[in-house]
Amino acid sequence: MNIKKLLLLLTLALTVVSCKKDDDGGDDTFLLNRENLAATYIMNSYIENVDETYVINGVPIDSNTNTVGDTFQGTTTFDADGNFTIDVQYRITETITVAGEAPLINTAIIIENYSGTYTLNATAETITLNYVRDGFNESDTYDVTAFSRTAFGIGYTDINSNSTTGESYELTGEILFDRQ
Repeated sequence: MNIKKLLLLLTLALTVVSCKKDDDGGDDTFLLNRENLAATYIMNSYIENVDETYVINGVPIDSNTNTVGDTFQGTTTFDADGNFTIDVQYRITETITVAGEAPLINTAIIIENYSGTYTLNATAETITLNYVRDGFNESDTYDVTAFSRTAFGIGYTDINSNSTTGESYELTGEILFDRQ
């Protein structure tokens, strides 16, 4: 009797283990490619930080600007043919601190409405947006910081420094989207 129970339990355990991959939907890999990116997204987070050092009469002055977005409206759409459309509105709150003084806080409404083409580099995990805005040809490359069936995130960094003057500029940011 004990052997029959043991065999039954062993058979049941093997059945559960062998079916687990099927129950989980098989291979759950979601590759970064045009077909998988193609969707409409809603922005849900915008964060940007800028650290700058200016030199005035030989004295370095440090400045920090922290920007946070909220009240997101509109959509960003990518299609499988390499085209995109951005039609979003959101509010930003900038907190600017210069030389350790009391922060200055500004708010603004941002409206972005443009379209263009995009290219993906799945190996480097980057996306490049090419578009015309205000009469200028633009080409911006972003790191893909998150990509899944439900979300998409991009990050960016811009660092400049002048060793002769001692001035520097470092901008970092991230934008997160929910897939519709």
